Amino acid sequence: MNLSNIKYKINWRFKILLKLVLSRLPLNYAFWSRLDLFKHGDSNKIGYIYGVLRKHISFSESLEGKEVLEVGPGDGILSAVLAFAMGAKSTTLLDVNSYAEKNIKKYLEEIKRLEEEFPVLKIINEKGPNDMEDLLKLINAKYLTEGLNSLKSIESNQFDFIFSQAVLEHIRKKEFKETILEMKRVLKPSGVMSHAVDFKDHLGGSFNNLRFSNNFWEQDWFAYQSGFYTNRIQLSELRNILEEVGFDNDVKEIKKRDMMPNPEILHQEFSKLDKSDLEVGSAHIISTITI
Repeated sequence: MNLSNIKYKINWRFKILLKLVLSRLPLNYAFWSRLDLFKHGDSNKIGYIYGVLRKHISFSESLEGKEVLEVGPGDGILSAVLAFAMGAKSTTLLDVNSYAEKNIKKYLEEIKRLEEEFPVLKIINEKGPNDMEDLLKLINAKYLTEGLNSLKSIESNQFDFIFSQAVLEHIRKKEFKETILEMKRVLKPSGVMSHAVDFKDHLGGSFNNLRFSNNFWEQDWFAYQSGFYTNRIQLSELRNILEEVGFDNDVKEIKKRDMMPNPEILHQEFSKLDKSDLEVGSAHIISTITI
């Protein structure tokens, strides 16, 4: 049994303790990612990214000639490669740290898989970029890694399209509204935001994150780089925040959970959550700026 299988069988309590301990060891993200721990999905696999990007675009228009921002690209920059292949004018990748794979050979191998569908990608292998920075220049992309501070450094009204895949739930609660405000600032008045949000806990896809008080859960020592932090903002609250900031919102593809929680396990701060929130496992939200 590999580590990927073991981690899903570990009791949620021990998983929290284990990740809190491991996250404080003097080892970088690349090491833990190779062991499939603290991994940010499959964003370094072009097949996965292709499906994700097509889904986001399906709720909007094509990327032809568009300025694109991805929030939370995770382990790779392949979404920028695909946006380039789909006609995007430029792509900015925004994350809270430098998590992306740096091995250029791995990128070139993944890119080759879609060269037949997107002939423009052949240029990349022909040019032979030496490293990730060379690749970013070839596709007119930027990789920013200081989270909210990087977002604040971007000029206003720059992007036609902003998207994220299972990222909004990881933004620290104390920075959430400010982050949404900044997204609105950098989005063009005619632009579109597309966010896929996972409301389940990231300890096993259940409700275990709702067992804790906000005072405890939001402590820096507990939340920072723990690998399981979610802001626990539910769908109704998320919609309210987006509306307060100035977005019109269309909720797509709500996927309900298989079961509801035993009320006794929820902290009293969450015990009165409406059933309509608790039953939501994930949703896709399309937002446009209110005129």
